[in-house]
Amino acid sequence: MILNKYQQQATEATENNVLVIGSPGSGKTRVIVERVAYLIENSKTSPYELALFTFTRLAAKEMKTRIEERIGIQAQGITVGTFHSVGLSLIQRFGELIGLRPGKITVYSEFESSYLLKDIAKELGIYKKSWKPRKKDILKTFSDYYEKGIDPEKNDPTYGIFKTFGSRLRENNSLSYDSILTGLKLLLPNIYKYLQFKHIICDEAHDNSKTQWDILKIFQELLGTSLYVIADTDQAIYGWRNADVDYLIRHQSEFKTYHLKVNYRSTGHIVDAANNLIKNNFIRVEKTMEANREPGEKPERILHVTSKEVVELYQKVKGGPNTAILGRNHYLLGKTSQIMDDQGIPNTYVGKEGKLTNSEEFRRFHAFLKLSVNPFDNFAFLLIKDALELMTGEMGYAEIRLMAAKEGKSHFQVWHKSFTATPFEQAESHGHNSLNDVSDAIDNFFKSEQKDWKSETRDFVYQWILDNPTGSIAEYLDWLAVYDIQDEIKEKPKGVQIQTIHSAKGLEFDTVILAGMNEGILPSNRTDSIEDQESERRLCYVAVTRAKNKLIITSRPEMSEFHGKIINEPVSRFIKEMGL
Repeated sequence: MILNKYQQQATEATENNVLVIGSPGSGKTRVIVERVAYLIENSKTSPYELALFTFTRLAAKEMKTRIEERIGIQAQGITVGTFHSVGLSLIQRFGELIGLRPGKITVYSEFESSYLLKDIAKELGIYKKSWKPRKKDILKTFSDYYEKGIDPEKNDPTYGIFKTFGSRLRENNSLSYDSILTGLKLLLPNIYKYLQFKHIICDEAHDNSKTQWDILKIFQELLGTSLYVIADTDQAIYGWRNADVDYLIRHQSEFKTYHLKVNYRSTGHIVDAANNLIKNNFIRVEKTMEANREPGEKPERILHVTSKEVVELYQKVKGGPNTAILGRNHYLLGKTSQIMDDQGIPNTYVGKEGKLTNSEEFRRFHAFLKLSVNPFDNFAFLLIKDALELMTGEMGYAEIRLMAAKEGKSHFQVWHKSFTATPFEQAESHGHNSLNDVSDAIDNFFKSEQKDWKSETRDFVYQWILDNPTGSIAEYLDWLAVYDIQDEIKEKPKGVQIQTIHSAKGLEFDTVILAGMNEGILPSNRTDSIEDQESERRLCYVAVTRAKNKLIITSRPEMSEFHGKIINEPVSRFIKEMGL
């Protein structure tokens, strides 16, 4: 495929700060691949001087594959990954510079961080039957720090728990997911002389948070790197996750801007519907997509459709293996998937594994794995102390904590020298300590302790082992630390793919059935401001532009019952805005 004039101009840009505004389906990934090739082949850039940040690990995997196909083995020298994965890798290497033991750092999920916060609050007397100060004020303090770099003042009521939480992380040789990026910001001034980066490419930059933009600036200030960002403000859908959605609008003058206008993905009528929709937004970099393909079928509008009827519609459409049912929330999608399961209709519901990773079974299993890598993780030990029946033994949990403080050891280290019948010894007694062996030992331990134990978690780990046969426990835990819902997407999914619009970011399908286009669903009923309304319109825009050949937009019945309440949800205004 020959680059069009817009792609060619963007690929060969010579400015130090470049912004490429890429419409959906305009070949953004191809431009990035060709940009990398151009820098290596024409500008004599070493692969080790390139860093490429993607929004998801799935995108990083695709990018690596396509770059290697283009330039060969040199691609292995390029740093490619998400901000979190690259940040965690650097912290694991240089953690001692920010007070951590490198190579043995464990990361807490959002649930685990919340659990630890509550445990600390109980110790400090902040939480009894209720929170004082209020939990939302505490969470705001953490949010201000993680996303804005603002520390609380010493007289702030939340100051004590904020500082204690940070101390506990260091004591446990651990990070919260959010603190990976703040840790990277602290680390970079200490390690920049070891880094070779001269060129940074950032994909999907419209969904960067302030912290991520700060990290890019630090790279530029310390290493003098060029910055090449690919973005589309019309596809910024992560404002609720602290993305700075109008950063590029405020800072566009700092970049030389190139536009990728031609949509090669969707038919003309789908492109027209998307253009009609998004032109109603004001907070955007102005652009109009140009369709490269034929007009095709007009998007179809079908109103007042139940979940059962969505299933019937899918069967009638026969969209083939590359068909997706997209929606705003998991409630509607889960119901659709269940109906298909009951009827024996093949489907892949993206989100099921996410539920598993938030289960108690999963957390306890992985607490053992974390301790095998990081024996200083007192929180991981806390999660499994009941499973190990510590409180009924001669050495209680309080005694373990006291002895650990006296001896300068972790809770696990104190306990471990007194107890031998553990999964670690079971694995090591056979001369093995691989991820597979230790996981088998943990699984057998829980089976012996809990009659109702299920092995879904063991199956989850085993799938990773199949994909990474030489991977270690530490590598697996680092992979899990930055786990994303798109990691559930398989190369060859079973039947129709059912997923939220957010999880479909960056994907494309021959046929898209967009379900639940009602006021209160899409747009959400939490749209009090113009900014919120525009965010919902961008989400709809992303959904529409996933479709290549056929787009069917459905709304639910306007009157429905939910938990005994009658709900009125008129047809979404977005359908009319699309001209349908």
